[in-house]
Amino acid sequence: MKILVTQRSYYHKEYNENRDTIDQKLVSWVSKLKCTPILVPNNLVRKKSSYLLSKFIKVIKPDGLILSGGDDFRKFINRDKTEIFLLKYFLKKKKPVLGICRGMLLISKFFGSKIIKKRGHVNTIHKVIIHSNKKNFPEKVNSYHHYSIKKCPKNFIINVISEDRSIESISYPVKKIECCMWHPERDKQFSKQYILRIKNFFNDR
Repeated sequence: MKILVTQRSYYHKEYNENRDTIDQKLVSWVSKLKCTPILVPNNLVRKKSSYLLSKFIKVIKPDGLILSGGDDFRKFINRDKTEIFLLKYFLKKKKPVLGICRGMLLISKFFGSKIIKKRGHVNTIHKVIIHSNKKNFPEKVNSYHHYSIKKCPKNFIINVISEDRSIESISYPVKKIECCMWHPERDKQFSKQYILRIKNFFNDR
C-alpha cells in the first residue's frame, strides 16, 4: 500500500531555502505497517490553485494518508493548506486517514472541535485509560504536545484518555479516520500492538 505522509516545513536562513523535513523514524514506522511511505512536499499548493497537488495525487494513486505531527497551525500556511486539501480529498474518496498529534488536532478542528492549551504533556510519558472496547492500544504513551482538544468532535469515538482526562485517541469508523496524540514513531521500541492496529486500519476496505 502507498501511504502519503505530510511533512514539517521550515525556512533555512543561511541558504535562503524553504525546506520540508520529517523524522526518519516515522518513515521506518510506516514501513513496519508493510506500507510504502510517500512524502508530500508543501510547495504544491498556490494561493488560488491546488492543481499541482491534485496532479501529484493522481500520479501516485495513494491508498491512505498520514497527517504527521510537529509545528503549530498558521506557522507555515502552505503546510496548513496542503493538509486541509489532502484531508478533504481522502474524505471524499473514502480512503483511510491517520492523524498523529498535530494531525489529530487538525482533524478535530476540521470537524468542529475547539483546540485548547494543555499543561504537563510536553516531553513526558504517561499511562492511559482505554476508553472503548477497541483493542491494540499501548498502556503508556509518549507526549510532546502543548495543545489538546476540548471535547470529542461529533460522531467520533473516544478510544483513549490520559489520567488527567485529556483525550488521547479518537476515531470515526464511518469516515475511516483514526487519530492519536502520541507519536508512535518516537518510542524506543515500536508498539507491536499499535502497529497491528494501524496496519489493520489501513487494510480494512
